[in-house]
Amino acid sequence: MTRGLAAVVGGSVAGLLAARVLSSSFERVLVFERDDLRRTGARKGVPQANHVHVLLGAGAAVIERLFPGLFEAVARAGGRYVDMSQYNNWFHFGVWKRRFESGVGGYAQSRLLLEAQLREHVLALPNVELRCQSVEGLAWPSERPQLSLGSERLDVDFLVDASGRASKLPQQLAAAGFDSPREDSIVVDVTYTSARYTSVKRDWMGLLVYPEPPAGRRAGAALPIETGEVVVSLFGWCGERAGHDDDAFRAFAASLPQPEIAEFLSQATRVGDFHQYKYREARLRHFEQCRLPARTIALGDALCSVDPVFGQGMTVAALSAEILEGCLAEAVEDPASLFWERIPAAYRTAWELSTTEDFRYPQVTGRRPFGIRVAHWYTAHVHRLAASDDDVYRRFARVMHLLRPPSHLFHPSVVRKVLASALGLGRRAPSSRPRAPEAPSQHSPDSLAR
Repeated sequence: MTRGLAAVVGGSVAGLLAARVLSSSFERVLVFERDDLRRTGARKGVPQANHVHVLLGAGAAVIERLFPGLFEAVARAGGRYVDMSQYNNWFHFGVWKRRFESGVGGYAQSRLLLEAQLREHVLALPNVELRCQSVEGLAWPSERPQLSLGSERLDVDFLVDASGRASKLPQQLAAAGFDSPREDSIVVDVTYTSARYTSVKRDWMGLLVYPEPPAGRRAGAALPIETGEVVVSLFGWCGERAGHDDDAFRAFAASLPQPEIAEFLSQATRVGDFHQYKYREARLRHFEQCRLPARTIALGDALCSVDPVFGQGMTVAALSAEILEGCLAEAVEDPASLFWERIPAAYRTAWELSTTEDFRYPQVTGRRPFGIRVAHWYTAHVHRLAASDDDVYRRFARVMHLLRPPSHLFHPSVVRKVLASALGLGRRAPSSRPRAPEAPSQHSPDSLAR
């Protein structure tokens, strides 16, 4: 079914994915981005762009289908496919997780590279146009969305709000006489501090050092980007934060439960400025429970914003765009009504996983779901089993990459292993960091691109 004019408010990853989907069903698609995209580097609308980013497996699968050839272009620019366990060392819950070829992975590159490639592919579509200007207001006269663009009023046939956490859609709905959505808010008070470093010889590609909650509230990650450099991000929950000078940054790294990131910093040279990003709360807006205008939806962080430590945001946006694509394919007058029915499937797993982990800290505030202590007990054993059991780690990886629901971790074989672990009957985790002899050199990125 071909429709008329669609508009997307927000030109970052979520908005670009929405524009691609809309382009197959509408004659014209206008994307409005308030930032000046002629400027290079991170911009005001994407303050987290200077920090570690990974595109999870489920998101990569959607993007690869929507944009054939995009990841080949990312690889040519230096981006890398990374098997989650084969090339990474991850310390969590007091153990080093296994290193083996799991078949589950994602893409490591800067957020700027991925977004630039998405924008290039989207703007190559003949019916998509990008306008670098702000949308100053929204209204719904005659049951159609209307955008205020200074002195201009633009009526559209479908509207996607992908303007991120700063979205004004709830207030705009209330001002127009519609319902403002109820919000779930989980205050985590996370701060990222990051910088780029030269690559040095090492036997890992990616390195993650996480604490054992609730005692530990500091973590770190080191991942390669397309320039051949390594981005090191140090982050803390509940008010913990690294300083943004060399001595303070190294001191924070030295306080992590394992020394590898501090050792890397002692050998590498910083090649960029320090950047800090503060994230106060995870937030979920329940638009699906509201009386809403027709032909209007929200996706990305405007709908569901999860703790960025878990790297789920871009993947949730991709899964949301996929749901929108399915709704547009239906022969219905207003695809928005279908979208609101189906959209919880896109964010439910990410929200459950990230908030369950955040709630391990008593300082985190928000409505704690029933059974959270049992979930914490069970998943702590799953984390520890990933140090010695390939099947458990592979299942965990599929859930973490949003390829399977959390029930995938409750297979009878996993339950038996968790109970054995709780009774002290399981395999003991190795005490030293696993090193994989098959891990290719970080100086040969072509061998890692798929």
